[in-house]
Amino acid sequence: EQRDAVLGMQAVKSSANLSVGDIKEIMAKFNKMNASRSGRLTYAEFLQAMGIPDTPATLAAFVKLAAPEGAGDVNVADIRLDFRRFLQSVVHVT
Repeated sequence: EQRDAVLGMQAVKSSANLSVGDIKEIMAKFNKMNASRSGRLTYAEFLQAMGIPDTPATLAAFVKLAAPEGAGDVNVADIRLDFRRFLQSVVHVT
């Protein structure tokens, strides 16, 4: 599993043309957002860090980022955004 994570990060790094320093900087920002220190952002942490209101559109965007395959019957409180998907979304937006 760790090997898959490393390979995934290498793929993001090369496809986005990011340096190790860039990734570390983004990771530091992610960690600052992650008040629970779980390594995965909750919806509440996402809202607070982004300074945006809780709206249906915001919720839909978070679910799309955190669970692009769909949340199904999962409670929103159980959905978490991990660093890899966060990084991919940052790269996609920039």
